[in-house]
Amino acid sequence: MTYDIYHHDDLDGRASAAILTAFFRSRGDKVAQYIPVDFHMEKKWGTMKLSRPSVVVDFLYRPGLALYFDHHITSFRNYPHANTKRLPKGHFWDPHAPSCAGFVLTTLVKRFGFKPPLHFKELAKWVDIVDAARFVSARQAIALKEPALQLMSFIDWEVKQEKKLSWLVDAMSRFPLVRIAKDARVMRVMKRVYKERDKALVFYKTHAQMFGKVVFIDLSHVHLLDARFALYILAPRASYNVILKKFKGAYKLSVGTNPWRKPKHPVNIGKILTTYGGGGHKAAGGLTVPSIKEKEQIIREIIAKLNS
Repeated sequence: MTYDIYHHDDLDGRASAAILTAFFRSRGDKVAQYIPVDFHMEKKWGTMKLSRPSVVVDFLYRPGLALYFDHHITSFRNYPHANTKRLPKGHFWDPHAPSCAGFVLTTLVKRFGFKPPLHFKELAKWVDIVDAARFVSARQAIALKEPALQLMSFIDWEVKQEKKLSWLVDAMSRFPLVRIAKDARVMRVMKRVYKERDKALVFYKTHAQMFGKVVFIDLSHVHLLDARFALYILAPRASYNVILKKFKGAYKLSVGTNPWRKPKHPVNIGKILTTYGGGGHKAAGGLTVPSIKEKEQIIREIIAKLNS
């Protein structure tokens, strides 16, 4: 059988798609297309026509799929009456999984008897670290020395250039991270990323603002690399970060919890952002701001809720 794979437009989404690709290959099936999706597509997501048997990983739920895997607490916000304990056959959800890729791998092994290539163990380990922000320190997160972190940054950079990167998903299904990180295409982009990271750090030092337990920075009017974990080096006492960005003409907010200074009574970020049409996890999430007029009010309200 031939499938289309719809995946979240980041490292976890692509790693999940890569693991499924290897699984399909092991049983003689094929993947026709890798289609990146993100939350700005939510309004049309449920009505998009799927031309062939389709798989969705690391993204919002919709019925009628051949396979579905996700780990966001807001996966079913468009289907609030879904019985998540009795999903249709082939549909899997675990909001406690640190990454979707690790969840996909574990599920395919336990439920389908998949025998994965050895490099998937390392892939899942690192995607767990990246997606759940389990870095040893903020400095590790911005140093970008490990192959997985280089690929994370490579993907983020290329997504901004509107690159689909189908070749990368196929490569991740076949080769270890260290080999892919040495690909000339990745190394060429990373040279630029390191320069842009250093430029961003200078900007962060002079523009980051503290509001109670929240460190905030506005990147909506500058073209800078997102180096969010640097905020916790500059403001180590902050429990949360809020970052305003602009992408494809829309304002976007990302909100996260400081993994090295977690609050005693953390708020559920994904739940808060659902109120504004966003979503995510308990410790992190994002949203597209509905209008320019609303962005200042939404930012103030979210910061107030994080400080409550």
